[in-house]
Amino acid sequence: MRVTAMVLCFLASILNAEKKELMEKLLSDDFQERQQAEQELVVWVREKESKERAESLFQRYVKSEDPEEFHRLAKILLDVHFEYKKDAIPQTGTGFLGIRMHRPNQGFRVPRFEAEELEKFEALDPSKGVHVIEVIPQTPADKAGLLAGDIIQALDGEDISGNDPPERLMEIVGGSLPGSKILLKIEREGEAIEKEVTLMNSAAIPERSNGEQARVDLEKEKQLLKADYLRWLSGERLAKRALK
Repeated sequence: MRVTAMVLCFLASILNAEKKELMEKLLSDDFQERQQAEQELVVWVREKESKERAESLFQRYVKSEDPEEFHRLAKILLDVHFEYKKDAIPQTGTGFLGIRMHRPNQGFRVPRFEAEELEKFEALDPSKGVHVIEVIPQTPADKAGLLAGDIIQALDGEDISGNDPPERLMEIVGGSLPGSKILLKIEREGEAIEKEVTLMNSAAIPERSNGEQARVDLEKEKQLLKADYLRWLSGERLAKRALK
């Protein structure tokens, strides 16, 4: 047992020495050496897929007072720490669910339905809740398993059936931040079910021309998450400095 502990301590000291050397190179007077150290620190974390190593660089970042160091560490953390934190950081923007819904007397801006389908939608009872007529792929609604034909009747326990359910749904979803979790009460073929959705940023849905199907811009979605991460990262460092 003692031998094992000694071996672990020895390995830890080697890793700490390796990290220390790279951190020193990160502040080198030589630009190329700084660039190389930045790349090697990314490799240092990824070679073990180590959350602990990424967290150690994060702790170094929040304590750093050297502009060169913390700017370079921010770039490194975007590569090796972002993936661990992206689902937990506060997001900005407007929440988006990812459905097209039946809105009486407003027609259908996307003319992709046959005449009999339109007649079926017009026959729906709007007071029952929000009638889902389409689920946009790769959105929160799609990931949570919502289906066309579902009737959303409540969000987080708030009954939205009755007068203009679509308007109330848009108020709740649009008034929530991306990343927020909302519990939906749904009627599906006469059966009551619940689905929890995690809202995404509405800015990841490109503007559409008339008749074009809605879609998620996956690259834009990741850019928005990275921008929120960098904003959070800077806030963490400033908060740490304020405590001194």
